[in-house]
Amino acid sequence: MRDGTVAGYDGDLEDYRSLIVGGPKPRDDKLKINGSDEALSKADQRKANADKRASLAPLRKKINEIESLTGKLEKLIQALDAELADPGLYEKAPAKAAQKAKERSEAAAKLAEAEEQWLELSTEYEEAMIS
Repeated sequence: MRDGTVAGYDGDLEDYRSLIVGGPKPRDDKLKINGSDEALSKADQRKANADKRASLAPLRKKINEIESLTGKLEKLIQALDAELADPGLYEKAPAKAAQKAKERSEAAAKLAEAEEQWLELSTEYEEAMIS
């Protein structure tokens, strides 16, 4: 739907997303094959895009796993922060407070590592999707 009219759309979901988010962009209907430009039909383009997404599926799966781990680590850190905010913990069980502080530090280090790995893999995935 656009400008008060309804029309069919022949692209895939990524094309539609790009259209909505980034506005209309000229499409390159050519794919380089063995160094030469060959025009592809829309069906061939969709198949090529689907093949590319399928080949990148393991990378996307790893990114999703890291996102899940990041969420779990953030929740763990929040829970530990809540425990460490209780002044009674330090009075009643200083050893437990020290252990919780150590757990929080380790979780924060794991979170930073996971975020760095996520950034690297996401960049790799985006670059692969563009090329």
